[in-house]
Amino acid sequence: MTTGSPGTTIRWSPSWFDLDTGLTSTQGCGYRQYSEHDIQCLFHVEGLRMLGLTLQEIADALDGDAFAPKEMIDRLMARTRDTIARRQELLRRLDDVRSTDPGDWGDVLSTIALIRGLDDENPSTRQYSVLSAGSGDQHTVMLAGAALSEPDPHVAGALGWALARIGDQAVPVLAQALTGPSERSRRRAVEVLAKIDSPSATTALAGAVDVRKTKQTYDTRDQALVTDDDGTHVRH
Repeated sequence: MTTGSPGTTIRWSPSWFDLDTGLTSTQGCGYRQYSEHDIQCLFHVEGLRMLGLTLQEIADALDGDAFAPKEMIDRLMARTRDTIARRQELLRRLDDVRSTDPGDWGDVLSTIALIRGLDDENPSTRQYSVLSAGSGDQHTVMLAGAALSEPDPHVAGALGWALARIGDQAVPVLAQALTGPSERSRRRAVEVLAKIDSPSATTALAGAVDVRKTKQTYDTRDQALVTDDDGTHVRH
């Protein structure tokens, strides 16, 4: 695109002239000729394109009577949040696939199938996906994460069974959940570690009990402290 004084010829997408953008021009030898007002309008169009507006939204934006800036910005923000959420979900799925250390594309496809199965709204489909996952440890992190958050007891049972077959490979992920903020995840981790019932699983359970006892001791000690008006701490 080349610009100059009013009336300079500028190459521009013909799609803008299919909408009511307020652009006017004359044509000659395959070029369009614009006025100073049109050049300013084109800069406005380019700025709105950078915000992510569609062609029709830009046309509406250039129509002062039909365009409410706040409403359009809110719409763009909602669209951007949706895009970010979808990108984050894609990143999570890629991380799940990478965590399985796939050796070939067959491994990638089997992981994708498991991801889709675990994300399905139907509990029966989730349970079938778990039971079809096999006894290999390449999906340990994914299955353990699903077990900690699964709301359906039957699917949770299948996940616990699958992790028990995997054995000690699942212990680090489950042990980490034992000290997490979610009560359901802590309870589920205890249940699955009990099913694994190996020396490392028993050690993880014992360690979590020690941590919780230590925390309860400090909590009790903190509750025994009272702050005076002058800011000093005294113990009852």
